[in-house]
Amino acid sequence: RERATWGSDLAQSPRIPSVTYWWQRDRRRTVLSVGMAARAALLAVAVVATVAGAASAATLRANSAAYTYGALTSVETNVCRLEYNYCVRDPGCVTYTFSVHNVVFHANGYDAPVKAEDLKAGDSVTVVVTGETTVTAVPDHGSYKIYALSGHNLAAGALADALTLSGKDFTLTVTFTLEAGAFGPADSGWFEIGIDVFQQAGGSDEGFCLEISSIEYVTYEENKVDPPFEMYCVDNGDGTFTKQTHEIHPKPVPAPNCQSADCNLDWMYCPRDPGCVTYTMSVTAVEVDVMDHTGIKAGDHVRLQVNGTTSIKSVPAAGSFRIYSLAGHNEYAGVLTDVMTVNDCGDLGCHFYMDINFVLTAGSFTDDGWFEFGLDVFQKSSGSDEGMCIEVFNQAYATYEETHPQPPPGFVTYCEDQGWGHFKKDQIPERLFSVDCNLD
Repeated sequence: RERATWGSDLAQSPRIPSVTYWWQRDRRRTVLSVGMAARAALLAVAVVATVAGAASAATLRANSAAYTYGALTSVETNVCRLEYNYCVRDPGCVTYTFSVHNVVFHANGYDAPVKAEDLKAGDSVTVVVTGETTVTAVPDHGSYKIYALSGHNLAAGALADALTLSGKDFTLTVTFTLEAGAFGPADSGWFEIGIDVFQQAGGSDEGFCLEISSIEYVTYEENKVDPPFEMYCVDNGDGTFTKQTHEIHPKPVPAPNCQSADCNLDWMYCPRDPGCVTYTMSVTAVEVDVMDHTGIKAGDHVRLQVNGTTSIKSVPAAGSFRIYSLAGHNEYAGVLTDVMTVNDCGDLGCHFYMDINFVLTAGSFTDDGWFEFGLDVFQKSSGSDEGMCIEVFNQAYATYEETHPQPPPGFVTYCEDQGWGHFKKDQIPERLFSVDCNLD
């Protein structure tokens, strides 16, 4: 299996992206998304959502980064800014029999959430990988290996000691100690470990291979011109794989918030929006990167990234978008084809990704400490046929929205997101979701 060390890799590739062209990075990350029915099934297997918010407002705060696998393990993710993907350019994927649905990554001995770039050699970590497999019994001669970014092995063991099966579902649990080889050059923020599972003796018949990396290292990998950031097989989700070369879209390791209060943001679909009946975009994750390490304020450059699923097959040529402020003014607008891509289409629909750079204005802030801006997407000319509308805001504004008297019929949305860009007309309590917010 191909595995280049970061030392030789760096010598042959562009330098680490710097602040100078940070805004031009195109991660094009697609997160795991499922429809409501599939989401319910996934919850039954593993995910425990977090419920909070004001009871009087009947608000469900559905943390989009659910990070506890209570049904299978007591381990919780406490490391932020990690992503995972199948091993890059792995020809062994043709024998994969394990479809990874989620990853839990726990740094042992930490009392509070820690960023991936703040981990260090000597830390003990526990990784739990869950999903679906075609294997009906743990292979007698199976094994696993944990390797570092440098390519060196960190740990190894018998598969029977780490893998459990329950019907079609599997759980792989491994605990090991990080070494210096898991980290890149100083101040790069690079971190990566890999998990390789073998079903036969002698480290053969690969069951799956997974890479878990810091966002900084994923970004570096995605921006290299050569070799390409691709995989040779498509995961069908049920433990089967189809041989086909395609671009890799890493998925986030769901985690708690590592940010300060200044970067603790939520998002929601726009309240009481009658245009929701034409929505075709189900948002699954929102990321806000602010070019200001001290906090969020007027004049800051912001990169807004939105991932999700959609019922449309391509970006509407006549589509447009608008960024509006808390004060209700349009602050930025543009052509949809400049900021949106639609890809990875299947039977259920397609994935979409939006990447918008703009500058925050004073209109998004109030003297009461509120912060909010909105994104409105239109599929036809003249700002018509709404595809999606969301608002991004801080905790002070969320508290106000949840507790103060709202215009009739209250703090609600007029449609329920069914997943994959399908919305059912129905008046339901507004739902708040966590934003991945980063001060850079």
